[in-house]
Amino acid sequence: MSKKIIVSVICLGLLAAAPAAWAKKFDPPLKKADLLIAGERVMDIAAALGVAPRAFVGRYSLWEGGGYLGKVTQLLGCPVKACKKSPSTVPNALERMKIHQVIIEKSPEYCLYKPGVSPECIRKGIEGRQGLTIDTVDFSQGLEAAVTQTASLLGVSGDRAAAVMDAYRKDMEIARQNVQKVAPGKRVVILTGTFQKSTGKSFLRVEAAGGYTDKYLLAPLKAENVGDAMAKNAKRAKGHFTIRKLGSLAAVNPDIIVITGDAPAVHKALNRAVAKHPRLAGVNALKNSAVYVLPAYRDCGPLEYPDKLNKWACMFR
Repeated sequence: MSKKIIVSVICLGLLAAAPAAWAKKFDPPLKKADLLIAGERVMDIAAALGVAPRAFVGRYSLWEGGGYLGKVTQLLGCPVKACKKSPSTVPNALERMKIHQVIIEKSPEYCLYKPGVSPECIRKGIEGRQGLTIDTVDFSQGLEAAVTQTASLLGVSGDRAAAVMDAYRKDMEIARQNVQKVAPGKRVVILTGTFQKSTGKSFLRVEAAGGYTDKYLLAPLKAENVGDAMAKNAKRAKGHFTIRKLGSLAAVNPDIIVITGDAPAVHKALNRAVAKHPRLAGVNALKNSAVYVLPAYRDCGPLEYPDKLNKWACMFR
């Protein structure tokens, strides 16, 4: 079997693992409510409670599965766009849709990539608006308190909120048990693929150390992100380095390669790299078939966290 075919088998056998968690949240269909939600963590909870707002401000481009949001709500952009680039966006949407209720997420650490950004920025353009109610869901008190508060603001029963948290705790316990079975010390490279449908071209990014994956997934698994070594001359942007070649994998020699985003883009690049640099077949991750398509987690959907952590733990075992 050629080296190229070896990589193909490794990757193609795992493409089916790509997550579709958000699709499940629309079955049964969500009930549309006349309100605007600012902040993806509140949006995640609302969807779990069976409610979709008329309009939404949040980082849906960072949320794996965020493309589904457009099926249930009008997307108004991220806080940077809604507050700085186009500050009339939210006031105009409220007027156009006749919305009189706004729920805003308040999180101690909203975005690792842009520390100064927060959904609370939309207040400036809408406070004092006649007939408008603005409420805040405070995540500093923990997820359960946020779920309870969101349910109350949406008019959802306490029993429904309790059921959401019960499911979360059960899933979290399963994840913890599998995390404990993972041997520590694995060296990991996370490759994200992006397919540009207008040109047919694919782009690769390496996730930099110190980001969401390190904090929420690799830290519990006691694994190390060694991706920075692949991008010595590349500029870091939003926690990633854009790269063109994978030849440096040989020097980094990761134990595991994780693929997120558009997996076929990474798959194609790996095939080409192995064909061009046969020494890559000796990389631990390729030699041991430890190339996994796994869901990214950027703390946008906190209720999804146990499921994603569990998938990483099961593959790392």
